[in-house]
Amino acid sequence: MTLEDKFNAGEVFEIAEQIERNGQAFYRQAAESVDSDEARDFLLELAAMEVDHENFFSALKDKFKLSVSGDFPDPDETTVAYLQALAEGDVFNSLKT
Repeated sequence: MTLEDKFNAGEVFEIAEQIERNGQAFYRQAAESVDSDEARDFLLELAAMEVDHENFFSALKDKFKLSVSGDFPDPDETTVAYLQALAEGDVFNSLKT
């Protein structure tokens, strides 16, 4: 990536949505692995919160898709690398096989 390479707001929203989907899967898988009904209910509640977060980011993306214009510079690639790592599951990955 060069100094001229940039990412746009729509891509950031899509990455945020993917992070929330990863969280949903993580909490649901964790809920399947616990014996306690209380813990299971709590984890499923967290998964539901992730659904709400995904819907929030989706609504923001739809609301601002026409008014958000331009790209954001990321000359050293740290922002894009960080966001891609999050979206690819480096946040909710401890239950991966």
